[in-house]
Amino acid sequence: MMSGGSLSRRLVAWVLVGAAFCAGSCSPSKDPAEARAPEAEPPAIALAPPPAQPEPEMGTPKTFPRPAPGGGGEAAGMEDSGRIYSEVPVYFATDRKRTDALEPDGRFGPERNLEGEHLSYGRAMITIPKTHRMGTVERPVWWRFEFREDVGKHVTLMEPEVMSGEAFYGAMRAAAAVAPGKELLLFVHGFNVGYADAMRRTGQLSYDLGFGGITFCYSWPSQGEVAKYLVDKENSEWTAPHLAKVLGDLQRETRFEKVHVIAHSMGARVLSLALSEAREAGFSLDLHNVILAAPDMDADIFREQILPKIKGSARRLTMYASSGDQALNLSTKFNGSRRLGLSGDGLVVVPELMDTVDASGVDTSLLGHSYYGSQGPVAEDLFKLVIKGLLPPERDLVLGRLGEWDLPGLKPQ
Repeated sequence: MMSGGSLSRRLVAWVLVGAAFCAGSCSPSKDPAEARAPEAEPPAIALAPPPAQPEPEMGTPKTFPRPAPGGGGEAAGMEDSGRIYSEVPVYFATDRKRTDALEPDGRFGPERNLEGEHLSYGRAMITIPKTHRMGTVERPVWWRFEFREDVGKHVTLMEPEVMSGEAFYGAMRAAAAVAPGKELLLFVHGFNVGYADAMRRTGQLSYDLGFGGITFCYSWPSQGEVAKYLVDKENSEWTAPHLAKVLGDLQRETRFEKVHVIAHSMGARVLSLALSEAREAGFSLDLHNVILAAPDMDADIFREQILPKIKGSARRLTMYASSGDQALNLSTKFNGSRRLGLSGDGLVVVPELMDTVDASGVDTSLLGHSYYGSQGPVAEDLFKLVIKGLLPPERDLVLGRLGEWDLPGLKPQ
């Protein structure tokens, strides 16, 4: 017979994973890259569509400048008035196992790649519809009678081109030589994210930021299922040395002027462990920006054990936290330790090593965990940080009572 404590813990676990705290699907109020459950067949009975979600208030600028068309191999074609969509080339590295799937979305599955050095490399086009709304990864939804992708309406993943490591870095060098910006933007996804969703979110982030350099997605073997949080947590440790290798190879094989890395939720744990491994191996990384968005990792372990190791790996380390992140509140209860991405009195603030930005009061989604890629004030701050290279005071952030930086005009929850 199950004890009361065991039953309580199981209930908390199911609430946690059921909430899918890297929330996403097709709803504009959620983060599509972070928790889309497997696609289901449309129901046999007629259901009323959910009420329309209000448009989130977007900070100014509502749209950011795009790279100039024709600026080179990677930027050319991003804006073409004759098309109903734009294209964003996204390079990728993954330690997921390849599958025999015919559709691009299923080319890499949730299992670990146990062959060789574990990594596969490639490049794919992400299409962004002309009707795209900033911060949204538009996907087909049954209640709009959308049962298949339409490049004129949805963010889609085109056929990936898989390459050897040597060909991959050669292609990246060639693309960087003609790109408008000699910079790279790397995105590391979080819990409950499949390969295709990770690629689409990466393309959307790059497009919304108006990033003019090379866009790169690192996809680790998240199971893409809400009930497999613990499996994802194990895989976040397994993948860390592979990401460390990718970061090292990027620095050796390419000559980008700036490398920006954004990691969300459990992906911040992956990145932090990878940076720590690289430092322990004696490799000195020189990243420009490292951004931890709503990080799902132990706050005490990060502050006491990881942060001292990774200092110096990036010229600027930024962490976004929120007291309204209910997903991380659930994760705190489940794991038994406070999560790094929670603000409040326990907020991790180490001004000499990291800029902590309090995004409390921003997210309008159910769980408040998706603000990094979908809400105006944070998107605008990311634009000023990554694209403009501004420091917190130059971004109009307000110094808070704990030494953190608060977004202007927002009241902590």
